[in-house]
Amino acid sequence: MQIEKCLLNGTPIDKIGLQHHIFTGVKARTAEQYEEEVSRPKLVDPLDHYKMLDLMAEFGLPLELTEVTVPTFCETEEDEELQAVLLEGLYSVWFSHPAVDSVVYWNQIDGYAYVSADPTEYWNENNCRGGLFRHDLTPKRSALALRRLIREVWHTEETAETDGDGRRRTETDGDDGQLTFSGFFGEYRLECAGGTADFGLHKGGENEYRITL
Repeated sequence: MQIEKCLLNGTPIDKIGLQHHIFTGVKARTAEQYEEEVSRPKLVDPLDHYKMLDLMAEFGLPLELTEVTVPTFCETEEDEELQAVLLEGLYSVWFSHPAVDSVVYWNQIDGYAYVSADPTEYWNENNCRGGLFRHDLTPKRSALALRRLIREVWHTEETAETDGDGRRRTETDGDDGQLTFSGFFGEYRLECAGGTADFGLHKGGENEYRITL
């Protein structure tokens, strides 16, 4: 594998980039050609994707999905729902893998994607309708699904009551007054009667803070 050879030769590599494009119909010049391509199934197996991530993670480098496209095959509610279901499944696989560092979606708005200027090699990514938003910038179901995952599912809110000494007593809290909780990586704000404090939980960090309010 080329990555392995580069690493063995001392080539500095910070992370490994991966692409996931389902470019259905990208070369279709007519409606008939598009229908023919759509009729050919392209399966998205979450287990296969996770195994591939495991394989790439063996290099010991962070992984980044640098380009992602999942098509909306036609302009119906059913097609938009299918895109949302596929994206929710794929993002859940990527989010769950410890080696994945980030995910970049490619063409976010329908109608503004890449079109080849070479007449001998027709390529029109707008045929895929792979945006998260329609051409008029209204969100498709895929955009709403990803927003729900990020803002609601992969989101942590914690509420605690303290005693007269300002300590919360639970089975997980220490005897020294430490407040412990399990949360997703990200930025947090602690709010209490004594004020507010911002802190973050970051991958690879110690994630232990002493905050005095």
